[in-house]
Amino acid sequence: MPLPPDQFVAAEEFEARRSALAACLDELPRRNRELLADYYGKGRSLGDIGTSLGRNANAVAQLFHRIRALLRTCVKGKLGDAG
Repeated sequence: MPLPPDQFVAAEEFEARRSALAACLDELPRRNRELLADYYGKGRSLGDIGTSLGRNANAVAQLFHRIRALLRTCVKGKLGDAG
């Protein structure tokens, strides 16, 4: 059974965003990708990551804020500001 038109459009938009995010993640420096994988993939806390980096949790939170901002800008650029 095919998707209704509005769900089909939503699925296409989701796939475009997913592809853009994957490409933007690939463009990040390896260190930033590893930090994201530690936090989101392995569930490490900001404090734990900070300890391994020699920084406090607040400094790591700021680092993640900057990484997410880079990703947001990159995704918007790849989507042509449509998203």
